[in-house]
Amino acid sequence: MVNASRGARGALMGSARGQKAAPPRPQSLARVARLLLLPVALSCVHHGAVEDASREGGTFPGRRVARHLQWVSGAQVPARYRRVSDTQLVGSYNILIAENGDYCVVTDWDYARTRDGQQFACEWRKPQ
Repeated sequence: MVNASRGARGALMGSARGQKAAPPRPQSLARVARLLLLPVALSCVHHGAVEDASREGGTFPGRRVARHLQWVSGAQVPARYRRVSDTQLVGSYNILIAENGDYCVVTDWDYARTRDGQQFACEWRKPQ
């Protein structure tokens, strides 16, 4: 039975008076540090891969955007711009078309912020 004078906090702290909460264990601190640093490390690796690919003439170099195309769903996209890996199950399907005819599937955010004539680094692909 919980002593009314101790209240809920005393019940959670333990049965002995004056008992302090145990300090966090080093294992839990290490786990939290890993969880916090993992996204930072992954973004660095991805950013480095994009820079390396663009320097080596890979699939990520910036191309000048010629126009924007958007469909309400992936089912409406013409076959030449549709790939199984790119098709989204929900939401609009947005692509940018480069001056040379290559295309890039982009998010709503990139679609809205990119202007015609602007350089854009992406995984540009040839239409099928």
